[in-house]
Amino acid sequence: MDNLNINNAFYFVICSIGLFFWFLEIRLNGRHEAGLGRYLQLIDIVKVNNKEIAMSSVKPDVAILLSRHFVIDVDDVIRRNKFGLFKLLTPVHSVLPPPPASPYRLAPALLTSIGVLGTFLGISMSLYGLNLEGASSATLMTSAFKLLGGMKTAFYTSLAGMLASVVFMIILFWCGKARERRQRQLQGVLSKECMEVSPVSVLMGMSPDSNAELQQRQLEMADAVIKSSASTSEVAQDMKQLLQELDADKLAKALSDAVRDSVKS
Repeated sequence: MDNLNINNAFYFVICSIGLFFWFLEIRLNGRHEAGLGRYLQLIDIVKVNNKEIAMSSVKPDVAILLSRHFVIDVDDVIRRNKFGLFKLLTPVHSVLPPPPASPYRLAPALLTSIGVLGTFLGISMSLYGLNLEGASSATLMTSAFKLLGGMKTAFYTSLAGMLASVVFMIILFWCGKARERRQRQLQGVLSKECMEVSPVSVLMGMSPDSNAELQQRQLEMADAVIKSSASTSEVAQDMKQLLQELDADKLAKALSDAVRDSVKS
């Protein structure tokens, strides 16, 4: 097989691998777009409803997202606050899933390596069987021109590999930026329609009945703490009294008598 055939084979391999990874990267973008389907429905619901969102009127998969990230009143309704914004339990950026990182970042290195492999293989085949010992000047010149021509052809595989690598890196950059841009657009819509609230604000916005129950629970906890402190104080007083009544001399005498009796026996 001559160098030209080797080059053609490596060109085919490089183009095939580059197109294969290009297809996988484009498919990754499509899967990411499809995975945002229910989040797009959520954003559409948030944009359309100017005052409130009834949980019973949304689909189950969207209702799961709403219950996970939004503040829901006791009547299963999500309402806007006085600023006209829906209340979020989590930061806006955590509502949407993060854009996936491409698992094909090593493809450019693979394409370059295949091109370099083709170059070394072409050079090796050009040098194989070359015997210059005892050859005439005309033979040497002919062999040299043949060798240089084969090397020139072989180096084209490296150029093809590098070119395919550069093209694929541009594709990786474009696809990654497209996913990030889509993510920023959706987060921008949520930021205009929603705001994160603290747990204290959520408690303050509870119904009067819920607040009364919470206050009752707090009073019960306070009474329990007071009773526990009183019991601890009583135990400390009893311990203090026992220590005061304890006679160290009598205790030492009793111990020495017990030791003496055990030695005698």
